[in-house]
Amino acid sequence: MSLNYPKNIEQKIGFDHIRNHIVELCQSDLGKTHIHELQFSHSQESIEQSLNCCTEMKDILTFDKDFPTPSFSHVWQAVQAIKPDETFFQPADLFILRKSLLEIHDVLNYFKKHEDSYPALFSLTESIAIPREVCAAIEKIIDSTAQLKDNASKQLVEIRSAIRQKKHTVARIMAQKLSAARKEGWCESDTELSMRNERLVIPMQTAFKRKIQGFVHDESMSGKTSFVEPVEAFEINNHIQSLHFEEQKEIVRILKEITTFIRPFVSEIEVAYSLLGVFDSLQAKARFALRINANKPQIVPQGEISLYNARHPLLIISFKQQQKQVVPLHVELNAEQRLLVISGPNAGGKSVCLKTIALLQYMLQCGLLIPADTHSKVGIFCNLFIDIGDEQSLENDLSTYSSHLQNMKYFINHADNKTLVCIDEFGTGTEPMLGGAIAESVLETLHNNGVFGVITTHYTNLKHAATALKFAINGAMLFDLQELKPLYKLRMGSAGSSFAFEIAASIGLPPLVIERAKHKIGKEHVDFDKNLKKLEEEKQYIFKKKESLKRQQEEIQGLKKSYSHKLEELSHKRKELLEQTQREVKAIIDGANKSIENTIRTIKEEQADKEKTKLARQKLQEETQLTERAISKKLQKQTPSSHKQQKDTSALIIGDYVHIKEQSAIGQIVEINKRQALVQYSHSSLTIALQNLERAQKPRHEHKTHLVQSSTETIARKRNEFSPKLDLRGKRGDEALYEVKDFVETAYMLQVRRVEILHGKGYGILRKLVRDYLLSTDIVASCSDAPLDLGGEGITVVDMSI
Repeated sequence: MSLNYPKNIEQKIGFDHIRNHIVELCQSDLGKTHIHELQFSHSQESIEQSLNCCTEMKDILTFDKDFPTPSFSHVWQAVQAIKPDETFFQPADLFILRKSLLEIHDVLNYFKKHEDSYPALFSLTESIAIPREVCAAIEKIIDSTAQLKDNASKQLVEIRSAIRQKKHTVARIMAQKLSAARKEGWCESDTELSMRNERLVIPMQTAFKRKIQGFVHDESMSGKTSFVEPVEAFEINNHIQSLHFEEQKEIVRILKEITTFIRPFVSEIEVAYSLLGVFDSLQAKARFALRINANKPQIVPQGEISLYNARHPLLIISFKQQQKQVVPLHVELNAEQRLLVISGPNAGGKSVCLKTIALLQYMLQCGLLIPADTHSKVGIFCNLFIDIGDEQSLENDLSTYSSHLQNMKYFINHADNKTLVCIDEFGTGTEPMLGGAIAESVLETLHNNGVFGVITTHYTNLKHAATALKFAINGAMLFDLQELKPLYKLRMGSAGSSFAFEIAASIGLPPLVIERAKHKIGKEHVDFDKNLKKLEEEKQYIFKKKESLKRQQEEIQGLKKSYSHKLEELSHKRKELLEQTQREVKAIIDGANKSIENTIRTIKEEQADKEKTKLARQKLQEETQLTERAISKKLQKQTPSSHKQQKDTSALIIGDYVHIKEQSAIGQIVEINKRQALVQYSHSSLTIALQNLERAQKPRHEHKTHLVQSSTETIARKRNEFSPKLDLRGKRGDEALYEVKDFVETAYMLQVRRVEILHGKGYGILRKLVRDYLLSTDIVASCSDAPLDLGGEGITVVDMSI
């Protein structure tokens, strides 16, 4: 049995709103009842079954247009009402009963045909049978308008036939009497028959009402018109009324008879209707899952919460209306790190993070899909304990802090390794030092009891405790130091700063007040907070570098594949060209051999004639030369630039076309400085060591004069625009390093010997990042602080390696 705490846990985490959203998507009260009865379960088998059914129903709604979706109409109340003897169905109830049973039968047949595609849903239907004889019996007596058929019984046929005949007679009599009344002027010429007390009457002028023998049923408000039923029709209508009584008696008899026939099948009908309610609730769950993009994660038997791209479902719904995106959450709790202590700035998302984890866990164990990636892993917990919000109670004489302590007492006494504990703003509500100490002690107890949990706090001692405890881990809500606003992202592995001083400064609190506050809390606490901020800056910088490297690696892999493909194509074409050349050379040689044979034959035949022999030798020599030229031409086609492929090792000068060794892109040298050259490409320029360059042929589409001139003009313009001072104040670490790199490379290219970088003093973080980079690059000879009167440690003077 689950010991979820407190009793109003669903309201605390927002599950009551989730339930209401799903109820609104149900189409019947049967489905709504199922949703209202949803309960937290710790049976992995039942949770898996429910999640599989929801997943399959979601697939049906998304992809399967042939599914026979029922109308979910039913007569559950009527079925319950006819259980006692002498009770009976109404014709409309019978009509709906047959319709609903046939719809359920269609659903059962569908899943029999698609058992392999939807095994979980098939398992719900395979043991259910629809009483077809009930449907057949109802069809015999109820027509398409939900009325009893005339031939439902022999007596009913006779009664209704007699009623029709009598009504026809009455209509004929009334028509004759009306015609006579019009003719005599007893009523208006356009008067038509009217109805009073369910009988046809003639509207006559009151002065002439005695002209027709009959019964006056009514008079108009003015008294000028009387409604008369002729005596001939009066007697027949009385007979018709008697027949109607007989008809009703026969109808009741028939309905009792068929109800008696159906009564033994009530239990089967109830099972079928229960399935109808299940499918209505499943369709509502699936529609809600599609609305919040929910999926089934991997369910694991051991305690674990590994959520990837998890989002709070209520935020998804709210943000959709505002056309905003929810920042996804990534969190991992397992046997090695089962207690997560989240810290960070106010309104930074700590509580939302905690509530997201609690709500998704509760939804999952109620059999609902959750908005997280399918490769997420979630374990099953027996208990879910939460301490969120203010439980102050005047009735029980409990203060805010006392209520928190009551909760902690319950957690300590009942939480074990099958319990997930969620505590928001741990330790608050009393004197911070004492509250922090009690909170730390409670945290250690929960840790030793093997509890899984998520805790949010601002207390530094709890951050230290999370570092010290073996199975606990810190988590930080990220904060944009430049914009001074939260990013709502959780990063596990490090504690977060509250950024109280930065936020206070951003809203305009006097600097003197802030400095005094720093002195009051002590250097140790300030240094700890500074270190947290420094770590955060460095992590953000490293993260962006990793993302940049990842993109570059992907680009390199793409280029590598492209080059490999091109090399394969070139190799294939070269092979084909060689084979073709060999064939053509062979044909030339064969032709030459035939010519030689003919010449030899001529010489032998003309031995006595020296002049002819001489001519034959000359012809042979000409044929040989032609053959050599033809073969040479073929070989030149095979290697048309072989003489150009020899490396030109002579000194490179300005204006030479070059390419980097083992690369094909060709550029032009526009400037040479010692061992390096500035090479202008079509859309950019690079500084490259001379030893890495090789002379190349001038591209056909480029013009040297124009290129050199445009490159020289570009460099001259850059020299005029370049400022030897760079101001980094207010920049973030990664952004500042990008600007420093571009700044010093530009200075080096433009032959600027000395530049200055203004970074300010502050905590010295930005100064250290800049110095570390400058000392790591070869183009910088040295860097030092500016003179005290010109800025001192706030400015770095850089001497370039020129």
